Amino acid sequence: MKKNLANFCAIVSIFLFILPGCSKNKNQNTSGQEDIKPIPSVCLWDKISLRELPAKSSVPLIQLDLGEMLLFTGKKSIDSSYHLQEYLQVIYKEKSYWIPKMAVVIDAAPAVIIREATIFCAPIY
Repeated sequence: MKKNLANFCAIVSIFLFILPGCSKNKNQNTSGQEDIKPIPSVCLWDKISLRELPAKSSVPLIQLDLGEMLLFTGKKSIDSSYHLQEYLQVIYKEKSYWIPKMAVVIDAAPAVIIREATIFCAPIY
């Protein structure tokens, strides 16, 4: 009886270790992060620089014009050496760059006003 119980426990233990390793989907993402689709975004500033690294000290590579389309990858970084400025990783012309968060509107598209409209402008002191 004890021998049968020991064999049963051994078999159950083996299955408990093997079964979690079996997966129906072999291409399963196990990093804990889901694949994020790039989000359309728009540049708010004229002549803002795209950088290779998320830091003020990084060399500017490209200057964007107001209204340029970008794709936000979902990655963010903070430059602790410069006023804790937050940077976003974006894709521009099929290459990855970093841009200050304050210069981008996420989940947006550029537009043009074709009728007369009242637009608020803050006074310049």
